Amino acid sequence: IARFGVDEYLRFCEQQSMTPIITTAFCKDHPRNVDPNDHPTGIRHSYVVSYLKTAPERVQLAADWVEYCNGSADTPYGKLRAQNGHPEPYGVKYWEIGNESYGPDPAGSCNADQYAKAFPAYVTAMKARDPSIKIVMNGHSAVDWSDTVLRLAGRHADAFQFHIYHTPRIHTTNAQ
Repeated sequence: IARFGVDEYLRFCEQQSMTPIITTAFCKDHPRNVDPNDHPTGIRHSYVVSYLKTAPERVQLAADWVEYCNGSADTPYGKLRAQNGHPEPYGVKYWEIGNESYGPDPAGSCNADQYAKAFPAYVTAMKARDPSIKIVMNGHSAVDWSDTVLRLAGRHADAFQFHIYHTPRIHTTNAQ
């Protein structure tokens, strides 16, 4: 059970004077169409199965999350945030669409073309809730992924983030 959620994270960032970035869930399909047997934790955790059956469409979920974090207490999700103990908007500026969307997760992974085609809808819906936010696009150390997403949807992104993973080379010596 998660005991450190978005409110705890954002309050921690406030207390430490840190600038948060929130990564929205990316899904190439509606969550209810995801086969729980293909999900990495679907078999082990019953809450994954129930969530996938009831989850909102991901673009809508991302927009609602922006409203929760940044909307006034007069908006439905801003009101919920206020009821959860934070009446003032958190003012989250940076939002990443998906995390390593090129990876092995069958629910959130896809090819570069699918990611690029879905990206503008996320940006439009999220910025409709708060036009001041900055949207970060997923990159990859594989040139073909990054070239494709930048070519097809880069104009919609405010920033580009890519992950490079290399195993460090450790040299040891037998110095006496």
